[in-house]
Amino acid sequence: MTDMLKNEEARPDMDGLLHDYFQAEMPRPWPRFQAPRAARTKHPASIWSRYSGRIALAACIALLAAGYLTLAGYFPRMAAPTGVEAVSPDVGQLPKDKSGKVNSDERLPMPVDNR
Repeated sequence: MTDMLKNEEARPDMDGLLHDYFQAEMPRPWPRFQAPRAARTKHPASIWSRYSGRIALAACIALLAAGYLTLAGYFPRMAAPTGVEAVSPDVGQLPKDKSGKVNSDERLPMPVDNR
């Protein structure tokens, strides 16, 4: 508590110092008011200038998509190995009899003997 009082007593009047500083920075005499120039009236924009940015953006997107599809065509799609051994065929690949029904015997995977 005594440290705070010592700091308050040692510090000069800050408000007075700041007031004097900012008053010294103000211009003397104050500049006269100058009205801004009258705004020029704009001529109606042409259709090209109005939509040129949008056309350029659409062209960039179209080129980006075309480049991507062209580049993707050079790389063949290969099924990546998953590291999982297929125990039974996929659901859509189950063997069916002549009537189109799935054989119930082949529905369940066979047990694997890991001896």
